[in-house]
Amino acid sequence: MKVDNPVSGEFLSRYPVDAARVLEHLSPDDVAALFSALTSVTIVPVLVAMLPNVAAVCLEKMEVLPAAKLLIEIPVSHSALIYRQLSSAKQEELSEFLPDKVKSQIHRFLDYAPLSAGDLMEHTVTMLPGELTVADAI
Repeated sequence: MKVDNPVSGEFLSRYPVDAARVLEHLSPDDVAALFSALTSVTIVPVLVAMLPNVAAVCLEKMEVLPAAKLLIEIPVSHSALIYRQLSSAKQEELSEFLPDKVKSQIHRFLDYAPLSAGDLMEHTVTMLPGELTVADAI
């Protein structure tokens, strides 16, 4: 996807879920560059639709300030899911640029009691190809 291509911008704006599926298969470096070049109005719906682990890899590749701005603009429930997947070094970097209110909300979403369902569940989602049969998936 080219940033200056009006078709790419329209696709991202009109079909954020479909765009998210496409971007999940591209290089994280390319997606990070795309996210850095476009407005947050275009990026936020796409970022919310992306798998949190893939979105986190893309945010890892971005400069800290634009990545922090995106985390602030998306709903906190999604920010927390993405934030959980980030490396601890990136989390520390981003924390410097996140408002105290957003930081506390994110940490509230990530605070699970020991041995609770939230503490024990696997937080990584794996996407399987659409043409895969049930037998092959098992």
